[in-house]
Amino acid sequence: MRNTTLALGAFLAGITIAMGALGAHALKDILNAAQLQTYETAVRYQMYHVFALLLIGIFQNQYPQLALSICKKLVLIGMLLFGGSIYLILLLSHLSIAFPFWIYLITPMGGLSYISSWLLFAAKLYQVSQKVEN
Repeated sequence: MRNTTLALGAFLAGITIAMGALGAHALKDILNAAQLQTYETAVRYQMYHVFALLLIGIFQNQYPQLALSICKKLVLIGMLLFGGSIYLILLLSHLSIAFPFWIYLITPMGGLSYISSWLLFAAKLYQVSQKVEN
């Protein structure tokens, strides 16, 4: 499980870099400036959370007693909901496909998932630091 977290993080890093390149090269002529900025935000947050996955994998290796699987799941849910909803909204907008308003509500749920993953990760690291100090 620990090694798969690191492998997953590395895989998603490659995917994220490819998505960034797509935005920088192919989408710059398709999306308007505001849409491109939104796309870049999704890619940037995705890459930040690739680093979170790598940190989780490293800490799982160092402290196997930490229950970090929930942190990992929250990061992945955040990537899917936050970035995925932004990519979907931009695609549907570009294709002039009408979509329900509730799709916009998915993005903040992804953001909450990201925030929750970091807070839980912080709590777990604090828990370990207390055991080490005692």
